[in-house]
Amino acid sequence: LIVLDWRLFLVVLLIVPIKIGLNLYIRKKTEVYSKRMLDENQKYNTWFAGIMTGIIDIKLWNLEKKTLKEYDGHVVNLNEKSKDLSLLSSKNNALVVSFESILTHCLYILGAWLIVGDNLTYGSLVTFITFTSYMLSPIGIIMNLQVVLKQIKPSADSLKRFYDLEEENYDSQLPMHDDISTIEFR
Repeated sequence: LIVLDWRLFLVVLLIVPIKIGLNLYIRKKTEVYSKRMLDENQKYNTWFAGIMTGIIDIKLWNLEKKTLKEYDGHVVNLNEKSKDLSLLSSKNNALVVSFESILTHCLYILGAWLIVGDNLTYGSLVTFITFTSYMLSPIGIIMNLQVVLKQIKPSADSLKRFYDLEEENYDSQLPMHDDISTIEFR
């Protein structure tokens, strides 16, 4: 890109760190929101497991209204966390599209100014913008992949903690029986 035009290259060089900085910010926010969603799901599942074991008591003590109120609270919390994560994803997509559009427009405006001043040809401008998109496209894909990985990181960490738990061995707690040599049926 620098061979085609160093001035346009400086514009790209200045904009790429901003794009990377925005992606870092989005990744951090995504991980925080995903963790909150995971925590809310764990609270709901714990509550639900307790409800299932006490379903008879809920019926006997006429606690349906209280239980439904608790359920509504959990659903509202889950929906809020899900909405926050979806909204962040939409903001990220809008930022990426806007940012790339701004970059392209800046390159066209600067390129037009350079063409008017006989410092650049139209073919060089088109070539530069094409090469810029070829260069930035893989960077954008990798950055989006990093956002997705940050979104699943809390779940993967939780699964890793589960796999690291020590297995319970019930065989050692069972009483040992003498070998039974014969069995009689009467």
